[in-house]
Amino acid sequence: MRKIREMRRLKFEVCLSARQIVLRRPGVILALLWQQYRLAQPQGFQYSWFSASTTASRPPR
Repeated sequence: MRKIREMRRLKFEVCLSARQIVLRRPGVILALLWQQYRLAQPQGFQYSWFSASTTASRPPR
């Protein structure tokens, strides 16, 4: 179980920079990205963790 969780976290971190690029597009919001993430990863992270990890590492505009 721990190994699966670790693999999921690593996969999530790899996609972090891609999410930051997509968030700069007009009309894209974090909630929409999270919905797409949950469709691809039904057992993935909840919105609060997804949001905190994305915004904490986002460079200032």
